[in-house]
Amino acid sequence: MPLLRGAEQANRPDPAAGFTRARAKVIPRNGSRDRVCASDRKRIVILEDSPDCARLFQAILTRGGYEAPLATACSEVQEWLSSNAVHALVVDPLLSTQWCHGTDIALRSHRTHPDLKFLFVSGTPFGDWSETDRQNVAELPGSSWDILEKPFTHSTLLSRLTALLQRPPARSSVHPGCPRNGDCARLNPAGTGLPFLG
Repeated sequence: MPLLRGAEQANRPDPAAGFTRARAKVIPRNGSRDRVCASDRKRIVILEDSPDCARLFQAILTRGGYEAPLATACSEVQEWLSSNAVHALVVDPLLSTQWCHGTDIALRSHRTHPDLKFLFVSGTPFGDWSETDRQNVAELPGSSWDILEKPFTHSTLLSRLTALLQRPPARSSVHPGCPRNGDCARLNPAGTGLPFLG
């Protein structure tokens, strides 16, 4: 079977889960003996309980140059984090009841991987999230997360993720009077907890 290059790299379907799982392949460069592994790209794990949305996010991020594996359960997120370099999670904060809360997995993941970034994608405005979910987000450093409300364009997803990944690591010390553990300069003065986007 010939090896594919760049955007032609194949993602093989997983019939049992109905998802497409990203598989790292060795790709020849200019016919030389040098090898480039697809896993050298930034890896963004997607946790979304809608298969259609998950596959769409995966397609957008893959075309944008990321490796974008899908996690079909919260336990799979932990497996990815324990065995691979992961740069960010794209997560639905309000997952259905048979799943864990997206904000729970973000908070637990931050405690073990403090440099990890989180892009919360939701069709529910932040003010309508549960108190628990809003509190979980408030405990994350402000530089480590952003919220993207559905619907959004392909380019918006990529630009917001790129901007999030370019933010510096979270500060380790707690700013006096700040309700979250870390950078509170991005708190909305209206008190909603939403980050500034500038």
